[in-house]
Amino acid sequence: MSAFGLVGFVIGFVALSLLTFVFLLNEGISLSSSSSSSSSSSSSSSVAVINRDDKVLRDNYVWFVDFDSGSKIVKAKSLSSAGSGYMISDGASWSGIYDRTDGKLLVRAGRSGTQAVANAFMELEGDTLSFFPNPDSPPKTLNFYVISDLQIESIGTIKDAALGQGFRNGNNIWWIKSPNCGFNEEHPPEYICNLTNGKYCVLESNWGRDVQCSIRIKRFEMPDDAN
Repeated sequence: MSAFGLVGFVIGFVALSLLTFVFLLNEGISLSSSSSSSSSSSSSSSVAVINRDDKVLRDNYVWFVDFDSGSKIVKAKSLSSAGSGYMISDGASWSGIYDRTDGKLLVRAGRSGTQAVANAFMELEGDTLSFFPNPDSPPKTLNFYVISDLQIESIGTIKDAALGQGFRNGNNIWWIKSPNCGFNEEHPPEYICNLTNGKYCVLESNWGRDVQCSIRIKRFEMPDDAN
């Protein structure tokens, strides 16, 4: 083969190799299996770190149930979609509280329990009731809390109700408190909330399904001699 022929062959081979390389890139085909595996491992690690730091929004549901049925949801809604106040652990994501057509309340927020949120929640006015039956103590850490007026269908509205979520024994547990709610001194298990319509209702921890998310409602009229 002449020198000119050899040069032409080399140029042609290089050109063909470049075209093949460009085609593979355009098709999204990995050029190295080890490189692909390393990239996948790196991507998984990044996601895991994000989840631990809880930069992602999570759907957190909380609801009320009828006392007599023990499971039928009593529709409730927040009268302020963003909540009139809230606190969340430093660095966690937050979107707000939302009403759903099924009566459940949805808080879109990250989950990262801290003592700072729990302390602030416990300093709010009112007695604290756990949605989970007979907790051994008030929350030591909370992921977040949100304050909003809660309108409970066919019952009334609890003003300035704070709903806080924490984690205990494998469950995401909720607590509630309000300056308009407190325990009956004569019957401590009874948690009484005064309503804006002049009536009151009694809440109690729910032993039924999803006890960490729901609470039972008893409804009572306000006594005639009450102020």
